[in-house]
Amino acid sequence: DIILNDMTVNCATVGALYTFLGKVMPNMQIKKIESNKYEYITRRALAFLDKNYNCKFNELATFCGVSESGLYLIFNKVFGKTPLEIKHQIVCEKAKELLKTTNLSIEEISTMLHFSSSSYFRKVFKQTTGKNPLYIRKNLDAAL
Repeated sequence: DIILNDMTVNCATVGALYTFLGKVMPNMQIKKIESNKYEYITRRALAFLDKNYNCKFNELATFCGVSESGLYLIFNKVFGKTPLEIKHQIVCEKAKELLKTTNLSIEEISTMLHFSSSSYFRKVFKQTTGKNPLYIRKNLDAAL
């Protein structure tokens, strides 16, 4: 208000500007640091999930140096999704690649990807990709 009301450059307006910046800048730095920290954690988490898609989320959280609840909060903030949804996306991408490049059965693929059953794999695949595995296999060009 001081700066807006007194549009001249004088000690009072310069002082008000420095006071304002002093209050605003620390918040800006925290958000930048927080953003970098989230980026670091999510990059580590995605790399870990890509190689260990059978992991438990407490293992993933420990690897990333956060609690499980912290991991969920960070994933929700960065991706708008839970770690499980992200894990399913990664696994379904691997499944799509296997469907495209191999003649493995859907049951064999679901076992390779550590699903408890092929029916659960089909359900997750359909929820994640919008298509069922058989459709992907039969329509490779349209599916990829």
